[in-house]
Amino acid sequence: MAGGPGRKKLRNAALALTGEGGECPVLPCNWPPVRLFAACATQWRHHPSGGRAGLDYQGAMAAAAALEVAWDARTLSALRVMEEALLDALNGP
Repeated sequence: MAGGPGRKKLRNAALALTGEGGECPVLPCNWPPVRLFAACATQWRHHPSGGRAGLDYQGAMAAAAALEVAWDARTLSALRVMEEALLDALNGP
């Protein structure tokens, strides 16, 4: 598969979250952190073994500034929830 096994796991995780690839409802107050998380797709730190270790928060802060999303405790908390969920889906709990 193009993109390797990580891309397949990510797709499967997204399908699981949205219920067979349908829409995933997001409350309006959560859209800024969701947009930020999507913009951080290339801002991951990796383990030497190749697995994802977590987001690079300096890169996330730059993305927040570019998107004009407030970098505050609420945004960071929401970002960390999504980060942990994705890491669990990709690397296992």
